[in-house]
Amino acid sequence: MLSYNGNSATWLSDPAGERGVLSSGKSRAFLTSLLPSGVKITKRGGEGYDFWGHPDEATAQYNHVGRGSRQPPIVPWRLEEQSPGKGLRDYFLNVIEIGDENDSKASEASLVEREGFAGARLDAAGTPVEVLFSREGALTARVKIGAGAESVIEPGIQEQ
Repeated sequence: MLSYNGNSATWLSDPAGERGVLSSGKSRAFLTSLLPSGVKITKRGGEGYDFWGHPDEATAQYNHVGRGSRQPPIVPWRLEEQSPGKGLRDYFLNVIEIGDENDSKASEASLVEREGFAGARLDAAGTPVEVLFSREGALTARVKIGAGAESVIEPGIQEQ
């Protein structure tokens, strides 16, 4: 981590030559899946897991290399999520938390569903935070930090 200021962290993938680096140790990532309920998570890759595979395509269960590079993909692992339902539309909502290598569990995160919105409630250094996303229509987000007023974020499309 290069810097941490209140609720903002700056990360470098290669801190070489940076004197202000706060930590150069390992970190741990936690995934909390909030939607859909009952999601199936499959780890592919890494020691003891076959990187190759597809949950719905049996013929994809083989190791191979890229056509152009003749090398295996660069990414050593991935997580796949599969909805338990077969609906026309599924919403996936995940909270990914990066912590210290000695952290043993993720922070609490819970699902919030209200007025056509779905999102997460979590705790940021003792302050409750809610982030909600619209389920229908234009993409809209609502953010509430602590007891403060709710902020509405409506990103517009920027024409070039």
